Amino acid sequence: MKIAMLTDRLALGGGPECIRLIARYLPEHEYTVFAGSGTLPALETLPNVRVVRSFPGRKELEKFDLVHCHHLRPLARLRVPTGVPVINTVHGVHSRKFEYKSGLGNAIRGICRRSLERRLFSRVTVNIALTPDDRDWLKKHYRLDNLAVIPNGIETDIPRPTDSDALYRELGLPKSKHLLLMIGRFDFLKGHDILLKAVMLTADSLRRNGVIIALIGDGEDRPQFERMARKHSLDDILFFCGGRSDAKRFLPLAEGVLLPSRWEGLPLVALEAGVCGIPVIGAAVPGIASLLEEGRTGRLFPAEDAAVLGKLLADETLFDVLPLLGQAWREDVLNHYSVERMTAALDALYRTVVHNSNERKLL
Repeated sequence: MKIAMLTDRLALGGGPECIRLIARYLPEHEYTVFAGSGTLPALETLPNVRVVRSFPGRKELEKFDLVHCHHLRPLARLRVPTGVPVINTVHGVHSRKFEYKSGLGNAIRGICRRSLERRLFSRVTVNIALTPDDRDWLKKHYRLDNLAVIPNGIETDIPRPTDSDALYRELGLPKSKHLLLMIGRFDFLKGHDILLKAVMLTADSLRRNGVIIALIGDGEDRPQFERMARKHSLDDILFFCGGRSDAKRFLPLAEGVLLPSRWEGLPLVALEAGVCGIPVIGAAVPGIASLLEEGRTGRLFPAEDAAVLGKLLADETLFDVLPLLGQAWREDVLNHYSVERMTAALDALYRTVVHNSNERKLL
């Protein structure tokens, strides 16, 4: 099967990583990845992958059996020849952000964004939602019936570090009694501001308990958060480590992973943490609450509630229960979120939509 994969740009993140996993674990298909910019060597070196740094036209797409979109921008530009089925993976319902922003301007932008998405999503063959949360939201707000749920999958061969001290030095971290880790770009949806408020409220308790928090990631808002941390004398608790290639290699250093996000699709970092037996402390929001069971595989706190998050982090018993949560979370990830499970479901969907398309051509 010849498949056209469309994304905005190649970089570290959910969409391009999903493309890499599909191509690697479904090697019987040929993939042409159309991306406007960026690089992802782990994808580009696969023998069944060709990368084209331009957007395909209608004529060019005639030679493909299937088009699979992984970003809204190429989906908006897509002009597909008659009879070529289109699958679209919704990597998180990002129009949710307008639920958190007030004002007339945001209300208007929210209406426009949802109108655009509803129109684009309604014209494809199948939209893949990563969680039942997203499927139900799309069904309710966009009145879609062309929906399937296929959760992200994860590779289970994350290596354990052989030199933890070297990784500490690479991140510029002091040795501490307890280390928590947050991996993600500095962006409104990720909730760095919520974490900062939580730390401000409980800084003394965190110091007494020997807790430090490493923030791995970059973004235009990072300098602002660094200034705020210095202003409130939190630079002995919060450590801004910058962006790091292959950030998952630092996961085994931590006792817990923080996800104070306002919403998610299905965060790969949560699954990667699970493979390492590390639990997630996250907001009870779409994309996180559907993964974790409070008190069994992780700890959850109400969306945007910095006070509750602070109390949770300052609880002296937290680090006693984290190892048990991590063990249960690892079992869940291995049982339900393997890359083999994801790619088998995708392959079945590919074959079904192509078969149905060919049947219609014969009628």
